[in-house]
Amino acid sequence: MRARHRHFKFGAVEKARLVLDSRYIHQSDDTEVSPWADRSGGGNDVSQATSANRPKFQTAEQGGNGVVRFDGSNDVLTRNEITISSPVAATAFLYFKRTASNDIRTIIEVPDYVRVAQIDAGSSNGSDAGLNWIGWADNGTSVIDPSQGVDVAAGAYALCVITYNGGTSNNKDSYTFSRDGTLQTIVQGTAGGNAALGRLSNVGIGGRSNNTQLASVDIGFVGIFGIDMASPLRKRCEHANAFAFKHSCN
Repeated sequence: MRARHRHFKFGAVEKARLVLDSRYIHQSDDTEVSPWADRSGGGNDVSQATSANRPKFQTAEQGGNGVVRFDGSNDVLTRNEITISSPVAATAFLYFKRTASNDIRTIIEVPDYVRVAQIDAGSSNGSDAGLNWIGWADNGTSVIDPSQGVDVAAGAYALCVITYNGGTSNNKDSYTFSRDGTLQTIVQGTAGGNAALGRLSNVGIGGRSNNTQLASVDIGFVGIFGIDMASPLRKRCEHANAFAFKHSCN
């Protein structure tokens, strides 16, 4: 089982659209990351032309593996849109650690798939949610925050997975949300200031592609798949990811 997890190929999963895995970055400590190579097979690398705006690779941060550190000030990796028609079913994996508590910051944004933003206590939505997933279910501008109330505190790694079934009703019943292998109760609400944000056309990692809502975050893994991943495969992917980073996962 451990060998199967160690050699799991996320890029071979059906409809893999973006796979960013820090284990395959071979750089010295505290060096700039650009590009971060996509392992989905689609060639969807993310990069940053401006040296000062590149995140840094940090060696041996989690489970003996390095991670990509975004400073929350100017770091962001981008690429042009990964095209797919909408509405679309999707599954998103994110292994990360928030390194600071900041209101309403985007961790990843993949247009037509998902946007992940952290929402802190005292933010305009009046919730203490630590992680907010926003999916576009119809015309690319509607928002939903199905995980409102799920706290992901700064300073601790978390493995979070969301599935979206492609339904056009744009409500919480279209989603599942898992943290460290445990399904969470989904609460539908509003996202405060996020609700007014229009859809951007480009991918952003560590923030929005227009250099706004930048997050203070360490990222080990991003996986975006154009399917509503069934439970057996989702669990296998979760366990493979957790094993790779020596992270506890149910």
